[in-house]
Amino acid sequence: MSALILSLLTAVTSLGSAVAPADIYALGQSLSRTLCSVDVATKVQSFRPSLYDPEATEQIETVSCSAGESQILYSPLATDPNGIVLYVYVHGTTAEVPGFLQVGASLESAILALGQPSQRQPGSIVFLLGESGSTLEILHKNGKIVSLAWSFYSG
Repeated sequence: MSALILSLLTAVTSLGSAVAPADIYALGQSLSRTLCSVDVATKVQSFRPSLYDPEATEQIETVSCSAGESQILYSPLATDPNGIVLYVYVHGTTAEVPGFLQVGASLESAILALGQPSQRQPGSIVFLLGESGSTLEILHKNGKIVSLAWSFYSG
């Protein structure tokens, strides 16, 4: 994760106001590229026809390590040559996230930093990250964070 994002999240939460959804979105996007960069990672690439043009072939890259997993879609039809992040899962304690989102941190600290979730279910809370439909889901047990799941792309 970039030091800029980490310092921004730390500064915002130290001021007592909720972290902006755009900052949590940016954190997830950043983690998609860095989550497994210092760990032994497994990289799997698969190919499929584009959902929008059957003549085009898209590549899906899934990277897994002890900290979590990320998946990025590379498509000749996409405007971003760096790919479209589909999801990021964090379930290890080595992920570079602010303290309030660390696996093992209290759920209450996440809610204090992020504000009220848009959905609550037993063992799960969900935050909307803007109008794109992207979300951050926090799975929890006994008041502690167990894992984080960013979902970015539904098409």
